Amino acid sequence: MTTITSSGFPIIHNNLRRIIPFGDSITASTSWASADGIWYQSTGYAETSIRMAGPKYQFVRNAGIPGNTTAQMLARVQSDVIAYAPDVVLFMGGTNDITSGMTGAAMASMMNNIEKIILRLLNANIMPVLVTPPVRNAAAPESRQVQLFYYLLADYYHLPLIDTYRVTVDPATGNYLTGYSPDGTHPGPAGIQAIAQQASLVLANIDSYFSPTYLAAYSETSTGQPANLIANGSFAQQTIPGTPDHWGVSTTYGSWTLTPAAQPYTGNLFAYTLTTAPAYALYAPGITTGYSANDTLVFSGRLIVSGPTPATMSGFTLALDMTGDHVRPFSGQLTVGTFDFSQEFVMPASQVSGGLTPTLYTMDLGSYTCANMTLWNKTATQAIWKPGQLLNS
Repeated sequence: MTTITSSGFPIIHNNLRRIIPFGDSITASTSWASADGIWYQSTGYAETSIRMAGPKYQFVRNAGIPGNTTAQMLARVQSDVIAYAPDVVLFMGGTNDITSGMTGAAMASMMNNIEKIILRLLNANIMPVLVTPPVRNAAAPESRQVQLFYYLLADYYHLPLIDTYRVTVDPATGNYLTGYSPDGTHPGPAGIQAIAQQASLVLANIDSYFSPTYLAAYSETSTGQPANLIANGSFAQQTIPGTPDHWGVSTTYGSWTLTPAAQPYTGNLFAYTLTTAPAYALYAPGITTGYSANDTLVFSGRLIVSGPTPATMSGFTLALDMTGDHVRPFSGQLTVGTFDFSQEFVMPASQVSGGLTPTLYTMDLGSYTCANMTLWNKTATQAIWKPGQLLNS
């Protein structure tokens, strides 16, 4: 069966069998020496993921070549991938393009190469599965920006996305998790296993799995950063153990705990138990940088509410407060449960000088848990690179 995406390209959704991983050394079978001189041999994340996904796929070949840039991948996509007529291509590219201090123009060139590869696959009736590059310690801020671009690309073409950055990053440092990489670029055995667990879930449910909402994985140490305007959005930074940096917490009306988050979330879960209502349970200092008047911003995250009885609730509100205005994914909410939210809005010119303050306010006794609070500037991000422009060129 063939369906048409909103972008107008045919995608096969049933009987997905023949699969080719396409990329660089992280995709290819590789070996390398760690700092202690020990050599590691790996089949790479791709073959491990396909094997873990079960009998749904027929492995055709590995089209990963160590050291490849996205320009080199674009030059060989026809001969090394399309010529073998796969149904699915597991694509990861960019690790060898990403450098410290990488300019916006260089990022745009890299993403244009990737989009051209995706378009060639789609036009050949092949489903691409986008795989974000993992962390690169030597270019950690740039890695975060590229992760966001991958989400934009997946969303535009309605493609499945596997976020290897999210499962390999230490949310407190922005580098690889301890023990996940021998050299700060390639995932080692532990990193490959973590990536494969996430990737195999996507591959096993490929018919129904599409691009998720972007949530910043790293806890920025200051406000206004491109990958997340909210500082410490995943509650990983704790100068005082047990208390999240950059956040104010009500000590008069309740108590809180920080517990490690599980994938697909990172950092810590912030759980506030309200014992005396009402209260501002959680709030962050005002965000005054990273946006301009009339910019489109996106506010996302997860909120878990338990304890109150819906029939007698007075309601809770999660908002971005402004001077005389609000953006409220939840306003006077009268239900309990797990809520993944994402709200897009235009920053009013009249509110720019007053800043934005993430706030959780509730009038009901119970537990309120937040994860990966994220705010990013869609206008500024797309000024660097925007998917779909190649279709009109």
